[in-house]
Amino acid sequence: MRKLSYLAALLLLSFVGCMQESNVTGPADGIVKTQPKTIIMLPDRADMNVEDVFTSAQTVDGISGGEIHLVKNYLASNGKTVNIDCKLTVPANSSFADSRDITMQVSDEAGVDFYPSMTFTEPVILNFKISGLDLTGTNPDDVEFYYVDQSGNLAPTVNDGVTFDAATGTLNVVNAQLPHFSRWAYAR
Repeated sequence: MRKLSYLAALLLLSFVGCMQESNVTGPADGIVKTQPKTIIMLPDRADMNVEDVFTSAQTVDGISGGEIHLVKNYLASNGKTVNIDCKLTVPANSSFADSRDITMQVSDEAGVDFYPSMTFTEPVILNFKISGLDLTGTNPDDVEFYYVDQSGNLAPTVNDGVTFDAATGTLNVVNAQLPHFSRWAYAR
């Protein structure tokens, strides 16, 4: 009798799961499928300078906290000046209990990489502004600041806002909370 009850329950479950109205294998109500996001790229440089990567490195003491600040600009091949202002703040007594050599790097993406990889007990804070980008045809509502995993998947960050100015090609994320070091970038 027990086997018959299990078989009846299994058949009922299979029937309900295969019904067209069922959402067992489909998206939950309220979830909207969207097109994949694309990481925004920095414009090519006008000159043949060998410095394609902008880097700032500093030793930061986790007990007292500290900052790493990268400010760079270059002339792009489109004639615009690209300005990069990237500041990482490590709050005192919140992330690690020793001194660490931290490197912040901006290359061809409107994003930043941090080395070495590490996870924090409390997030570190990133303020990152880039101007001189070509944002033609970009919907401001589609732009966000993301964590980029090793496979290129994107996950939105917790932050106090991303501002967008198409006229100056400016993107600015305020107080992005980074729970770990890896790659972070703007995408549309």
